[in-house]
Order: sequence, then structure tokens, then C-alpha cells
Amino acid sequence: MFDSLKYHLKNASDAILYSDDKNFQNVAITFLYNELDEASQQSLIESQKDTETPEGFCLAPSEAANCMLDTNRTVKFVRGLVGAIEEAQNRNPGERISILYAGCGPFATLSLPVTAIFTPDDIGFTVLDIHEASIQNAKRIIRLLGLRNYFDEYVCQNALDYFATHQEKKFDVIITETMASALFDEPQAAITTKAAPLLKKNGIFVPERIVIGVKLKVYKAVNADDFGHIPVGDIFTLTKDTKPDSFSPRLRANFEIPPGLEDDLPFSIVLNTKIKVFGPHVLDEGEAGITRPVTLKRKYQKRDGSKFHISYPLGGDPKELRIRVVE
Repeated sequence: MFDSLKYHLKNASDAILYSDDKNFQNVAITFLYNELDEASQQSLIESQKDTETPEGFCLAPSEAANCMLDTNRTVKFVRGLVGAIEEAQNRNPGERISILYAGCGPFATLSLPVTAIFTPDDIGFTVLDIHEASIQNAKRIIRLLGLRNYFDEYVCQNALDYFATHQEKKFDVIITETMASALFDEPQAAITTKAAPLLKKNGIFVPERIVIGVKLKVYKAVNADDFGHIPVGDIFTLTKDTKPDSFSPRLRANFEIPPGLEDDLPFSIVLNTKIKVFGPHVLDEGEAGITRPVTLKRKYQKRDGSKFHISYPLGGDPKELRIRVVE
């Protein structure tokens, strides 16, 4: 089984890193997922459920593992991580690149294909997860694959607590993918904004940028796209330099309805997400589960008012979203 696991990791790494054939990527990633699943301690993984924190839900180990099957997300994040490591090498020639992987899940998914390119002398991972089951299973998978020299430390802790208690730690790269569409539910925003003290001065955070925008879903509008959407604009950008007090504890933004919209034409408000993982590696709206558009159920008309105020807690429940007509 272990030889088969290593074979499928190599095959999936080739598909992720070197191929643009979506079918090859899907098949190779699915085969690797099945191998990882078979090699895992299922009773341990299934013993832990979602963990609720003040900053959002941390997915149960079994759900975190399933994220691997979102092919576009996996490919773009792995390629982005490789790009970030290469840039860190350019900034720190001759140094071993230290990487903190926050929210690694039970497979440490994003770190595995990276080992096909770099040696243990090039990179070292610290993997972090709030669930003991994820950490123990990731350690098992890494051992079975013979990759232990790539991993410096395994930490079971809430990422935000780790940031607060390990200020002496400094990393070249920090990567986390702990988010849902429009930054609902999960703690991506809190982790991103509070990770800065653990980055070196020239350190890189992955993903580089997450942008939430607004569109209108309309019907019979001349200037709408093929999906009946009219772009309005961006309402929030999240980077490692975003200050928590710019949205704490809620994201608050105003937007105006485009002037060309007819007064009696009904429309819904759509939140869209775009992620710049690193460099050219971008997840556009709808390309992955985490960039799926969020269409709000209530319908409006322009005569209700041309200005709207949106408010919701990043990492909170979508039910807490509030839309107010300003005028």
C-alpha cells in the first residue's frame, strides 16, 4: 500500500504542477485522495467534529480532507505555494525556507506535492491544526510517505493562540486556506490579519489577496453578463497588511446601484470572491467552492433606493448579514 501511496503522490504532483489537463488533474487528485483516505486512521478522524471559535468554525478533519477534491482550489494553492517558496528563496539566497501551514487538516494536503520540487535542505514545514486528529493523522501520512525530514514541527493549537504565544517564531512563508465564500463561516480573516508578527520582514503570506465584490443579479437588463449579473464594485480586500480595526468586529461597506438600471427592474445582491493565491495563480469567481457566488435571497428594486449598506462579521454565519437601504 505504501508504494501505491507514493506512486499516486508522484502522479498527482505531476498533474498539479506540470499539466493543464483538467481531467488528468481530477483523476490524479482523486486517486491520491483515495490512497490517503485508505492509509488514514478513520476512527480518529471521524471522532472530531467542527470546532467553533469566536473567529469562525474550524472544519472537522473529515471535511477538511474532502477539500482536496476541489481540484481548481488544490492546483492553484499548491502552485501558489511553490511560487511563494521560490520568491522566498530569491529574497533569502542560500537559506532554508521556513513555512507555517495553518489549518493543515489530516492530510497536510498542500505541502505534499511541494516535496516533488524541493529538498529537505530547501524547505521545512511547521504544520498547525486545532484538531488533534488532524495533527496525528498528518504525522502518520508524512511518515508513511517517507517525508519526515521536510517537517520540523507538528502543533495542535488554535492558530490565533499560536500567534499570540509564539511571537519569537519567524517564518518565510505562512499559508492558510481556512475560508468559505465571501469569508463567511471560517477564520481566514482573523488568521490573515493576526499572522504578521510571525512573518519575517520580507515574509510572504499565502494567499496574497482576497477580494469581496458586489454584483446585481437582474433579469432582462441590457448591460448584464450571460449570468444576468451587473458588476457594482469591490467592497473589501484582505491581505496580511489589513488591520483588524478596519472591519472589527464586522465588515461594513456602502455601494451604489449603477445608474443605468431601470427603476422597476427587480434584482438580488450577489457577493463574489476572487483570490490571488500568489503571483499569477488566481482563483476567479466561481472557479472553486471558496469563490462560489453568494446570492442573497431578498429582492430589491432601484426605486427602493440607490445606495445600500452591507454589514456582517467576517468568519460569521451568513444569517448575520444585514443589508440596509440608505436612501
